[in-house]
Amino acid sequence: MLDEPTRRAAAAPPAGGTPRPPRVATAPSGDRCDWVDHARGLGILLVVYGHVMRGLLRSGIVPQNAFLEKLDQAIYAFHMPLFFFLSGMYFLPSLRRRGPVALGLWKVDTVLYPYLVWSILHGSVRVALAERTNHDPLGVLDVLRVWVPIDQYWFLFGLFFIFLLATLPFAAWIPRQPRTGLALLLIGSLAVYGGGVDVPFVWQEVFVFPFLLHFALGVLVATAAAASGRRWSGPRTGAGLLAGALAVAGLLAAVRGGDLLREGMSFEGGADALILAIAGIAGTCGLARLTAAAGLGGLTALGAGSLLIYLAHTLPAGGVRILLDQGLGFTQPGVHLALGLVVALGVPLAFARLAGPRRTGLLLRAPAWLSCTRLAAWWAGRPRGAAAGPAAGHAGEAALAAPPAAAQAEGSGSIRR
Repeated sequence: MLDEPTRRAAAAPPAGGTPRPPRVATAPSGDRCDWVDHARGLGILLVVYGHVMRGLLRSGIVPQNAFLEKLDQAIYAFHMPLFFFLSGMYFLPSLRRRGPVALGLWKVDTVLYPYLVWSILHGSVRVALAERTNHDPLGVLDVLRVWVPIDQYWFLFGLFFIFLLATLPFAAWIPRQPRTGLALLLIGSLAVYGGGVDVPFVWQEVFVFPFLLHFALGVLVATAAAASGRRWSGPRTGAGLLAGALAVAGLLAAVRGGDLLREGMSFEGGADALILAIAGIAGTCGLARLTAAAGLGGLTALGAGSLLIYLAHTLPAGGVRILLDQGLGFTQPGVHLALGLVVALGVPLAFARLAGPRRTGLLLRAPAWLSCTRLAAWWAGRPRGAAAGPAAGHAGEAALAAPPAAAQAEGSGSIRR
């Protein structure tokens, strides 16, 4: 959510009197806390459902069947591309406000730091409970090899490097011809996506860099929306996007004889995967506009707390499954699924409320004594700590956000990304 000080900071000229670059994209301000939070809320619901259901399938509580397999494929076709897309929508405003170096340091604080904290925390729990979980065994050395992400934390790891890669085309062109940077980003991301390019020493198990294309599409959509001068946030737009996404999915299914998701389909590259991802993103954003217009506050809360939910949900979800199955001998699939969803979504938000913003903030953003933001302030020639002010409250710079209570720490939402 963009508060008023953040908007003023974004509108003010940079320090030193340097002229502001031509307008390319601005964060959707007035509707940002509505449909974007709803889109993130819908996305985190899909993430949690996918992880809870996969845990039940691995443990044998839910028997394997073709429908659940297809549903799993459909969700994974677009739910993580959605978060990369939403991150891309707020990339250029953040880059214009901070500059390339300061933005990279800020992402160390708000993306790389929580990745390291939660990877080590989650991995340590897995090592301690190795005999009771249904995951592959994990050793201490596996936890300490932080350059090889474990479980869902690959997203923050990949997002950090995607931010760095996306910054390169704009480092030289944004002061004069930012559209050149956008063109280079799109061309480069298409080449990476089509060629399946990977960087082995950075990412060894899953091709994360093809997600750069979904990130770049978010940058493109935000730029086009800003250039048009129109607010594409109403229910008509939402209905149109949702209908278009369903039409594309139906057409693709018809072409394949009713089989929308072919056997062995990879969602890390290929034209069919890209079509499904774009359709899923458009449909989710369209549905988010409709739910925002209907005033469904629950999705707003889930979207605002999506970062903490994403980082923490597997621990309570796994805990309640182990308690019901191994502790109580209860194996009713519907109850397992319902309780798993409620606990996985509710425990992180309840923790944030009970722990308070400062304690929660230590899990989501580097503390002041460890913060690279001070280096960013020094780079910009500002007094120490100035960079942690209003600009730090930009929730849209990454697709996931901290819970509302945590947003009050250190001024205007400084632990929100």
